Formats: sequence, C-alpha cells, structure tokens
Amino acid sequence: MVVDLDRRLRLEPHERLVIPVDLRRGSLAQVLNRWPLRGATLKVTATMAFYVASADSIRPGVLGSDVASAPFRVDGVRLSSQWISSAIADVRSQDAVKDLETFALLSQLVFIVTRAQERVPLEAVELFGDPQRMAEDTAAAIIHAYGTLDAISRAWVLGAMVRTPALEPVYLMAQKDDDKLVRIAYLLYCLTGPDDPMIDAARRGDDANVRLVAETMHAVIVAASATQ
Repeated sequence: MVVDLDRRLRLEPHERLVIPVDLRRGSLAQVLNRWPLRGATLKVTATMAFYVASADSIRPGVLGSDVASAPFRVDGVRLSSQWISSAIADVRSQDAVKDLETFALLSQLVFIVTRAQERVPLEAVELFGDPQRMAEDTAAAIIHAYGTLDAISRAWVLGAMVRTPALEPVYLMAQKDDDKLVRIAYLLYCLTGPDDPMIDAARRGDDANVRLVAETMHAVIVAASATQ
C-alpha cells in the first residue's frame, strides 16, 4: 500500500516525524479478517522515498531507504467456554453497540463450528461440550442483538461478520431494512451473487446512490464470474 504524505518535508538534524498508518486499510485487512480468532504474527517492510523500477517493483530513491520492523503479534482470542459465555452476554446486553467487534468474532466462531473448514483448530472448540448447541446459542444471540442496533452499527456489523447459513436471519432483516447506509453495506459486503434480491430491490428504489452501488456491484460480480 502507498502512503501519500501529501506535503513536502524538511527535517532538521535529530528531528523525527511519526506518521501513524492504519494497515487494515490495505490488503493486510483481508488476511487479518480471515481468521481473527487466531490472530497473526506480522513483519512490515517499508520503502521510503521510492521510485517505480518496473511494473511490479519499487526501490528506494536517492534519499530513500528500506526499513523492516521486528516481528509483532496481532492477538486473536483464546477460546474458552468462559470467553464464549462472556461474549454472548456482551452482545445480548442493552449496550451491545459497545461490543460490535464481538459480533464479528462470534460470527467467526459460528462459521468455524458449522462449516468445520480445514486448518481450523476445531478440536479446541469441541472441548467446550456440544459444539452444535454452542453454535446455535451463539447465532441466536447475534440475531437477537442485531435487531437492537442503530443503523450505523447494523451497517458496520454487516461489513464485519462472516457469512454463514446459521446467521441468514440477519441478512433477511438487512434486505428489508429501509436505511440507506444498511442497504449500501449489504450491497458492498453481503451479496450472494448477481441474482441476489437486494440488487433488484435497489434498482427499483428511489435512492440514486443505492441504485448506483447496486449496478456497480452487479457488474463487478458478473465480470468476476465471466473470468472464472
């Protein structure tokens, strides 16, 4: 990812400038969001004052340099029956809006148990008793709590949750939602394909911005299907 400082700099001897960068705004977010319960160990390399050497290569300029960080840890969650119970209680509370990240983490847990994908430590989940019952209880908490959120929070949750059939009631609620932001979030993050009913509903709607997002996403999905 390229970080544009948007201004010229002049540092005197021994001066230092710190510019915070949110790495999740780049492609790294896709890696971290795939298995948020597990966390990840990362190492970041930065090329400063670079120039483009070729189509797929950049190099430091005359006053630039390559800098690599030490490995650092982005912590996940240590799964336990206590954490699961506490997380479910958090999203069921009256202040569920304060625990939106927990929605995303619990949806990942439901996804792991119901899909049992490879390379997932399902054995750890099975230590908690009946994994299917646990998944059902967790899904029920998410579905109930989603309906209590304000529109901005509902939109955020739609973009952060992992889609799994156990949480389909959430997406059915989103399809019937009249809020513009929620509808756009669904179109951006939750479409099941070019025939998703939300596309047709958005096309027939009165909001030009929602229609534009629907048309754009439909074109993207169709183009992606054609190249597969």
